[in-house]
Amino acid sequence: MTELINPFFQKVFAVKESTPGNLIFPAQTDCVIGAGHIDCSQQASYTDSPEIRPSLNLKDQVKDKNRPGSWKLPILARPAGVDLSVNFEVKDPMGAALFECLQGKRANWSASLTGAVGTGDLTISFKGLTGDRPPLKGVFKLDNGVDVPELIFYEGITYTALDEGSFTGLTRGYGQSVAVSGVLNDSLAVASPTFIQNLDRPSFSLWYEQDQIVYFASGATVSEMGVRLENKGYPGFELSGGFISMGRAGKAQMLSYTGGTASPAVLNLASGEAKYFSVGARIYNIDDGDSNLGSGYEVTAVDLTNDSITLASCTISWGTNKKIGGYLPEDTAVGSPVRSEDSQMKIDELAKKPTNFEMNIKAQIQYVEAEISPDPISDYAAGRREIGGSLTQMFKNSELALFADAEQDDNKKSILIRLGDGTGGQSCLLWMPRCSLQLPKLSVSEPMVNIQMEFSALDQELEDSFALVFV
Repeated sequence: MTELINPFFQKVFAVKESTPGNLIFPAQTDCVIGAGHIDCSQQASYTDSPEIRPSLNLKDQVKDKNRPGSWKLPILARPAGVDLSVNFEVKDPMGAALFECLQGKRANWSASLTGAVGTGDLTISFKGLTGDRPPLKGVFKLDNGVDVPELIFYEGITYTALDEGSFTGLTRGYGQSVAVSGVLNDSLAVASPTFIQNLDRPSFSLWYEQDQIVYFASGATVSEMGVRLENKGYPGFELSGGFISMGRAGKAQMLSYTGGTASPAVLNLASGEAKYFSVGARIYNIDDGDSNLGSGYEVTAVDLTNDSITLASCTISWGTNKKIGGYLPEDTAVGSPVRSEDSQMKIDELAKKPTNFEMNIKAQIQYVEAEISPDPISDYAAGRREIGGSLTQMFKNSELALFADAEQDDNKKSILIRLGDGTGGQSCLLWMPRCSLQLPKLSVSEPMVNIQMEFSALDQELEDSFALVFV
């Protein structure tokens, strides 16, 4: 009987790479739970021979240089809560590597107090800001060096100089932390996973498993993210992009092996089964449950002629006739999904109640594939972003102001979407500080009249049209 693959046994991992194409093996915390089946493929193209022959049939065909692959995966928004025991910060959400690769950078900044601060103060002044420029909303921690650090949510920043200003609209003791006092020069630092835009964009290694068949892609990038909201279900993200190269690891019968005593091991497989593996794969001994303490054994060479694969230096004692297969860590769920009905939206701090909201971030990546070389693709460049969307709501008399706003070319508005109920560590902010609004469109859906408005996110200064902040 044919051994069919069950698509419901799916595990997905995404881990940031230090160098594009440098495959990195994931940890359990790199798990990404798909809200649908992953779509990942790398198609090859072929060129027909141009030679003229006395035949109406094609004589030959050559495979072209590998082109970039593509991937697509929907996920839910899963914030992960607050850490009040070690790092005193909002924890990384599920898919943090994907968000960083989309935006380009994870914000990192620090500053210090300009003077004394009490436990009830709702404005805190800072100086000596170093690192990235914080978005206008987020969470920072106040550490006075004596008490347990306090987490503080802020809703605005007023600058008096490039590295000085005040955090405003504060929520003290955020995420069930305890408000503390501070004095001159006490430290402030970012405490929420904040993904900001950057000209350079990192890559990640994509690993996934379908019923014990493991696939992996190196040099993966995120080029698009869509967000859709309605009043039911779960809010999430439709993510997609490309990658440089792809490999696999299936299941096979190991007949015998040589080496494996603190040295490379050569596994002799059943006839034709070396084709089930690619260099870079991680495998384990299924029969004995040996996964190299959760790291798997790396495949460094595949010999199709002799039906063997070589493992990196290792020490094994497996005997003969063992079943081996591709290996990935156990998937550990990160965070908890939020509900769509808890979402909130504001335009210039004015609350809105849309019946539908859509936005799309196109941040195209162009892989360098035109070079004449036997070497694989090794680089890419970021293209211009396009960020925009639309919202639909019931038409009321007060919404007539939107027409006047759209007619004024210099009247730009901020748009804030909060996914989650606002509980500390359990929400995600989609923040666009400066948007152009197009003239609204009216439509009748008896007995209601709907109004739909499209928007485009624009820079305030440089690389700051959109921020993704988990609070």
